[in-house]
Amino acid sequence: MIFKVWLVFCITSIIASMTPGPAVLLITSQGARSGVRGSFFGAIGICTANIFYFFLSSLGLAVALHNAASVFFIVKLCGAGYLIVIGVQNFLSSFKNPGSLVMPASGRPAEQQNTFLQAFATQISNPKAILFFTSLVPQFINPAGNIPFQFSLLAATDVTPEIFILTGYGWLGARGGKMMQDNPSLARWIDRVSGAILIAIGLHLIFFQDWKI
Repeated sequence: MIFKVWLVFCITSIIASMTPGPAVLLITSQGARSGVRGSFFGAIGICTANIFYFFLSSLGLAVALHNAASVFFIVKLCGAGYLIVIGVQNFLSSFKNPGSLVMPASGRPAEQQNTFLQAFATQISNPKAILFFTSLVPQFINPAGNIPFQFSLLAATDVTPEIFILTGYGWLGARGGKMMQDNPSLARWIDRVSGAILIAIGLHLIFFQDWKI
């Protein structure tokens, strides 16, 4: 892989990571509800799903998954369903607890696991993600070169800046959430908004039919 090809992929990947979408929206919401630490584990969840797709793409399985509409629909339905269930729980809990938004909870393993799973489910169910890895990534691979090395290089190039970019969005969300932390009424609304965002992302993933970026 020549440097110019790698540089083009790097720029493309960074722009894609910075572009607002389900991942950015989710991480910002997680930052507001769970702080920067919570959103960091969410960013890891997004990148873990990306690494999984890089692995499938290197084996040629991503194309098969892309073409098997029924199989991918099941994957998408499971991920979206999980997000909707968690979103409903967050939304309903805001009516039971007087301000359930508590930033220190982001340090608990359970909270870290939740943010990770929410982010992983979002990315693994996103049709645009699988389209990126089946249609765009192979364009940067030289068939005459070392295929595993090239996929590994592109995966590292994609994941490294994306973790920092998404955590940056989480920091912005945390800044807004911290200002509302001491206000129970606003805290409840943070829970409601974050729950609504998860539900909206889940519904969007289920009914999203346009595979064009």
